[in-house]
Amino acid sequence: MNFTELPQVPRLTLENVTVAACLLDLPGDLVTTDLTIEAGRIAAGPGTPVDMRRAMVFPAFIDVHTHLDKGHIQPRCPNPDGTFAGALTATATAADRAQRWDARDVGRRTDFALRSAWAHGTRAIRTHLYSVALQHRVSFGVFRELRSEWAGLIELQAVNLCGIDQVADQRTFDEIADEVAASGGVLGAVVRPNRELRSWLRSFFAAAARRGLAADLHVDESGDASVATLREVAQMVLDTGFDAPVMVGHCCSLAVQPEPEALATMDLVARAGLHVVSLPLCNIWRLYTKVPKVLRIISICSIPDLVNTHRNITYRLVPGTAVRARRLASTAGSCRYVWNTMLADQQDLYLSARAAGAKPPSVSFFTLGKAYTQLRRVTPWLQELPFAPVRYTLKYQADAWQRFFRGEGGRPRFKARRGDDRVTSPAGSFRIEGDVVRLARIGPMRMRRRGGHPYPDGVPKQVAVKRVGKRWHAVVCYEVEVRERPDDGRALGVDMNAGQVATSDGAIVRMPASSRLVARHRRQQRVAARRRKGSRRRLRMIRRAARTARKLAMRRRNWQHHVSRRLADRAATLVVEDLRVRGMTASAKGTAEQPGTNVKQKAGLNRSILQTGWGDLRRMLEYKAVHVVAVNPAYSSQTCHACGHVSAASRPCQAEFKCVSCGHTAHADVNAARNILALGTGATGRRGALALATPQTRQPVSEAA
Repeated sequence: MNFTELPQVPRLTLENVTVAACLLDLPGDLVTTDLTIEAGRIAAGPGTPVDMRRAMVFPAFIDVHTHLDKGHIQPRCPNPDGTFAGALTATATAADRAQRWDARDVGRRTDFALRSAWAHGTRAIRTHLYSVALQHRVSFGVFRELRSEWAGLIELQAVNLCGIDQVADQRTFDEIADEVAASGGVLGAVVRPNRELRSWLRSFFAAAARRGLAADLHVDESGDASVATLREVAQMVLDTGFDAPVMVGHCCSLAVQPEPEALATMDLVARAGLHVVSLPLCNIWRLYTKVPKVLRIISICSIPDLVNTHRNITYRLVPGTAVRARRLASTAGSCRYVWNTMLADQQDLYLSARAAGAKPPSVSFFTLGKAYTQLRRVTPWLQELPFAPVRYTLKYQADAWQRFFRGEGGRPRFKARRGDDRVTSPAGSFRIEGDVVRLARIGPMRMRRRGGHPYPDGVPKQVAVKRVGKRWHAVVCYEVEVRERPDDGRALGVDMNAGQVATSDGAIVRMPASSRLVARHRRQQRVAARRRKGSRRRLRMIRRAARTARKLAMRRRNWQHHVSRRLADRAATLVVEDLRVRGMTASAKGTAEQPGTNVKQKAGLNRSILQTGWGDLRRMLEYKAVHVVAVNPAYSSQTCHACGHVSAASRPCQAEFKCVSCGHTAHADVNAARNILALGTGATGRRGALALATPQTRQPVSEAA
């Protein structure tokens, strides 16, 4: 049956439909299910089946802020200048309203709007009705008639629209409020700054409370940062204890207020329990002519986006007992065994298929998972270990195979016994209660971290346990809500050098001194190389060298995190060099026929580059900053930022830049960072954009003059 032509039967079951998982309170994005429809509503039980072939089904649209009685008057009352103020003038013209806004005219235009909404899938509308100059006597009567006609098709709710100053005329406002109550509506007003605002708001909420009405207010419909009536509304709700729902629309001023002030207002809104409705197109139109620079945030009235993302937090894991420590080690060993066994089988199958000219076998996680299930059935000791964590190691192998086939990496390799033991527990195979994690078939273990848990509201999605030296660590992946940072329009150039980072605004951040640790690590490596292979003394020295290497790595990573956060906070757009680290750190020893020159010096430079960790620093910038632009760094440190002259003689050493053409002097790395910024943004202090032409020689900081 063609699902685009549903049969006209009382009860219908839509089979194999795709819906949003959140509608069924399930994890994930989209799920496939069956829906039974009866009398236009979801029902239980079977009906006439229709195969929807995974077609998507959406809930009906709901419009919570519209003005049905103002629509479709453009031909007779055009906007004089195309602005928001012009639109207000056109819709509020007294002459047009007095001559034409009778019951027939309002009913005809509102009915056409309802037909259009119905055709596009809208099933519920809250409309504001113009209630100035006794217009409510006409509009609310028409509204009640149309609500009866459209009953069962579109649910309608009315809100009166008048200025908050109307409260001062108690007799008229009481008449409006009674009309709203008789129509089962919501009491509304347009809130603007005024000396009497607090008094009017108190009277407004009192009138709503006497009639048991909710409230819906137009608030801060302005591009003026000094307008802060939203704060007054929230404070009045708290002061009066008004407990019915309160909706506030527009809230445009938040877009142009200083961030501390806006955040304080939003905290007050949250405490008062106000419901904010954003009006993207209307807000953009409202603010565009006055503050075009805030278009990036006004579409949602500057209330920060909360986006779901993942954060990995590393804890020290304490097994507590020798039994749990042995179970953890056994589970890690089984993951290594399963990895190596499956890898050997897949390599044999791949080589056999290649020799026969056949299609290579599937290496998806699903296929490898089925093979693991068969292996577990014939391996008794695997049955004593947790199923999901051991099976999940094949997810990493499947990903490695996919990278290999895409040409993004080499073949998956076998894991050695003396490697990094690790176990990954996916969702459902662990439970976290405070600072205790319970792993399947292993038991509870305490987690420790200096500073505690930074995401108490985060949802743990995965726990990866790994052994580093003699200690166990748990890396917990949390799904958290973070505030999406808006683009502030600022850009910063970043020049990476051996042991330091320079920025286009003149800042230079150097790595902490690690020469003593580096010397200790090299000494331990030399001692280990002289000792007999397989001896305990050699193994002990290898472990000491590994511990020193971990200290160096942690110090480097800590510096990278601090630097990347500092740079990301200073500008939304960061322009960095597109460095080819592998090529830059290649050995200079050459061949027997053509030996290289300055081999030791190049080896020292290579170590300095690798110890700085340019690649890791760039990866951190890419997820912390709003935008990261990578540019070709060719000649960026030999080009004068002031005049554009390119000459190697302008940079005699690491720290100094003196242009041989114009005499401009600056720190060499700062000059390079400014050139990098110009390449990424196309703007410089000179006329035109900077056009640079191979990478320059890098000099370790220790050799700088």
